Amino acid sequence: MRRLKEQYDKTNPQQGSVTTLEKDPNLVGIKKFCGAIAGFEGYNIVKHPSTSKEVWGKERKDKTGINYIYVDESGNVRVEKRNTQNEVLSNKIWQNCQDILAVTPAQQSIIDTILSTNKAYTKTFPGAGKLGTGREYTAVDVAMTPQGKESNLFVPGMHFLYKKTGSQNVSQDQISNIEKELNKAGYTLIEPTDEAFLTTGRALTDVLGIKYGELYKQQEQPIPTVWKTKLKTEEDKRKVCRKNIKNLYAVFKGDRPEKHGFITSGDRIKTKDIVYYCKQDKGFLSGIFGLQDELEELFRIGDAQGNMYGMRDYVPSGDNPMFAQ
Repeated sequence: MRRLKEQYDKTNPQQGSVTTLEKDPNLVGIKKFCGAIAGFEGYNIVKHPSTSKEVWGKERKDKTGINYIYVDESGNVRVEKRNTQNEVLSNKIWQNCQDILAVTPAQQSIIDTILSTNKAYTKTFPGAGKLGTGREYTAVDVAMTPQGKESNLFVPGMHFLYKKTGSQNVSQDQISNIEKELNKAGYTLIEPTDEAFLTTGRALTDVLGIKYGELYKQQEQPIPTVWKTKLKTEEDKRKVCRKNIKNLYAVFKGDRPEKHGFITSGDRIKTKDIVYYCKQDKGFLSGIFGLQDELEELFRIGDAQGNMYGMRDYVPSGDNPMFAQ
């Protein structure tokens, strides 16, 4: 631990005590501090199939299933392997990583002191929708707290607590009303995991007006960002079509699936659904210049011809959730 801290101090400048993050920083820390042990190439943050919590996920090279890496409720770093039928093959503590990230008794004593003397802090990750700028919680690096600095026992970026912010002084009824109005407008406070929606972020006041922003300003909180839940404009749709056609075609031609966001079979199905609907709508096709040849090739071969990323005879799983009707 001391050697790891010395390495960090040599290469990293001091930072502030509150780090604004959308993802669970303890999950990010697994990659940061344990990635060198086994490598994290191909891993992406995905939802766990049983808990729906964010975890690291990667499809195995032999296509026999998915590996997941995450922190369990007891703080243990676990590696879970599942087959293509989503059955658990093994679930073990990643001991080498656990040894690096484990909290020592002396560290735990300091963390317990912080929690007991400041009721605004919690050690339980509140969820990505509640964490970040202008939201209910911010992530606090224990190493940067007064107690953490004084002890000199913590590696910056390794252990986090979560601090409740003043934004919750806005009543729950007001928060609920904001969420209802956003939903009517086709927006959400929860940051999307799909890259196609990340570019749709706008300030809350741009969508609902200044009066809603005043609720946050009164508590000296930044105006939160909101994102679209449906893609409505032709330009939006064409961007999504181009992105998904390119990704599917690249893997169809032999590129590694994880490079293009295909971690689970659900990722493949979702992308194929989008490509299917893109091809069905002539309005989309008229704006997708330069990809007609790729589409034609995709639709010439399918599962029956030995390529699961091909579109021939493909039947979509349901209505396309990406496009508002």
